[in-house]
Amino acid sequence: MSHAYVCDSCGKQIDPKNKFCVSCGSTINIDLKFCEKCGNPIVDDAKFCVRCGHKSPIDKTEEEVVEDQEQEEENIARLENTISYLCNLSLPSKDEMERVVEEF
Repeated sequence: MSHAYVCDSCGKQIDPKNKFCVSCGSTINIDLKFCEKCGNPIVDDAKFCVRCGHKSPIDKTEEEVVEDQEQEEENIARLENTISYLCNLSLPSKDEMERVVEEF
């Protein structure tokens, strides 16, 4: 079910992603929620994103929200560890590489 948004000033239908009404130029002040996965605007009462199907945080249980936060923290920690590892890698010198190639 699609939600129709109208301009408070002129009553014309508007795209809620716009900042201004294309008919009268008034500022659009709609407090939209956005999908945390794809960024698509989510209607207030939607349980899932219409673009990607991601479950709306509004409809998530407290346990699901905590699980999501914990997973995000784990992902960040893994990424930080990977970056640290890559930054501290010592690559063999050109001479060492040539020696390995010759031995092979």
